[in-house]
Amino acid sequence: MLFGNFSESSQNVLRMAAAESKMLNHFYLGTEHLFIGLCKVDDEPIRRIFEQFAIDPLIRREIRAKVRVAGDLARMNEMIFTPRVHAISKIADEMARAYQIPQIEPLHLFLALLRGGDRVVVRMLKSKGFDLERIMSTIEEEVAKAAEAARLSPSSQKTAYSGVIRPPIPELVDH
Repeated sequence: MLFGNFSESSQNVLRMAAAESKMLNHFYLGTEHLFIGLCKVDDEPIRRIFEQFAIDPLIRREIRAKVRVAGDLARMNEMIFTPRVHAISKIADEMARAYQIPQIEPLHLFLALLRGGDRVVVRMLKSKGFDLERIMSTIEEEVAKAAEAARLSPSSQKTAYSGVIRPPIPELVDH
């Protein structure tokens, strides 16, 4: 995979996203594929968020239906990550670093995806009445708790952060 700083769970998100893209005959991996990968990954923290806010498989199916445009996979030998996915991975990495967590976790990816603004996933969630600010706040709390637990755990290999409970989270800006 392109991104070496991803946890095993986040790498699984990317694998599932790439598989979804290939299934749709897309030659690129976009934010919609990334969201579907997040829906499918076996990761307890992301599953809790999805359950708490009732983000169910129907949303995944609706997003899949919106992007079910026939692609031309044959013209590419390699999956291309869209600039938006690169930007989201960069923001997710900055979030992990801000909390002194050594790897990008699925929660970082989801938060960065939501902060990404008016894209297919965000528009779909908004249209279904989801309170994105509340979801993002809850994710930030979960990330802060995980960072604190890692800091307090003597057996943890994660770097302890310097007492900052909620570092500023960068916003995604179009260039």
